[in-house]
Amino acid sequence: MQTVWNGYATPSMANVVWTPEYTPVSLPTVLNDIPEIATRVQLPETTQGVWLWTETAKVWYALNTDPGPIPAVPIGGTTIPATAFQVGGILIPHTWQFYSLPITSSPLTLHLLSQVPSVAVDVTALLQYVP
Repeated sequence: MQTVWNGYATPSMANVVWTPEYTPVSLPTVLNDIPEIATRVQLPETTQGVWLWTETAKVWYALNTDPGPIPAVPIGGTTIPATAFQVGGILIPHTWQFYSLPITSSPLTLHLLSQVPSVAVDVTALLQYVP
């Protein structure tokens, strides 16, 4: 199919996606030295999202509740029921994880836990930008 596009045009404003601006604030944390005991991080009031990073071990995370329980071994089989899912997301080492948060006036607490003691996790909260 032939087109008349010459490759030199700029996108129209209707095709531009605008994103809000955030102010990042960061906190290097060390999780509990007792495995599978949650560390609770109170997030600043205007937090819109959280970036998480770790170098050493898997970390489970959830909002306002403890994640898990963490299965002792991965679940396998030909059919895995929906009831096998546990509360929380999993932060994989050497992978940035973004966690989008609900817009609420209630205080938010990020719960972090691992099966390994004293895991270091970098937490960056993205605060609503106020000029």
